Amino acid sequence: MLGLRDILFEWCHTGTINVTWWFMSAIIILYLIFPIIKSMMSKMRYLPLLLFLFINVSACYTTYRQMSTGVFFYLSAFALGMLCSELKIMDKLINLDLRYKDKLIYSLILFFVTYIWGFHDRFSGELPHAFSVILLVNVLVIERNAILKKASGVLVFLGKHSTNIFMFHTFILLYFEKQVYYFRNPFLIYINFIIIVIVISIILEFIKKYSGFYKLQERLISLIWQEKGSR
Repeated sequence: MLGLRDILFEWCHTGTINVTWWFMSAIIILYLIFPIIKSMMSKMRYLPLLLFLFINVSACYTTYRQMSTGVFFYLSAFALGMLCSELKIMDKLINLDLRYKDKLIYSLILFFVTYIWGFHDRFSGELPHAFSVILLVNVLVIERNAILKKASGVLVFLGKHSTNIFMFHTFILLYFEKQVYYFRNPFLIYINFIIIVIVISIILEFIKKYSGFYKLQERLISLIWQEKGSR
């Protein structure tokens, strides 16, 4: 839960109920060290990113395999995301003095180049490709036209349920295989699977809403901000 599985897996091989839940141990550690990274950035803006990139590159030359997975692997991506937020990189890219068609073409080119790069070099290709996907989605959603306005509504709905879908999709595939593959047709299987995970997500959100989960979450966040404000 606190990233110990990722850190100790080299010596203590432990499994999880759901193979996708490696994300939880990684993101909790990243959230815990967020204030430290933020403090480092306030003194030397690019230091955390350079430090974590060094760790990622060093992973290629170490026998400690966990350096190239989990929380260690995503340190540089996390720091890059913080830096992009600090410098408002996405806003600047979206607001470039270019026509919509040009923005879309350049975004698509970047998307396909990084996609192909990922086949050639998976280790260094994932981060640029993720960045290109974010940029492409931003270009598509933020531009104002009738078709994309409707599409953005679908994206907002999926975005609301994306965390639940990500956390439970492997669980459904592993333990409810017969139900998922019932139709024996790739297209129908995909549609069936999407419907199943969205329905489960809606139920989970209903439980969270009426169990007081979100109220507790708001209180914890407000306590954290109050503590920061008092310093």
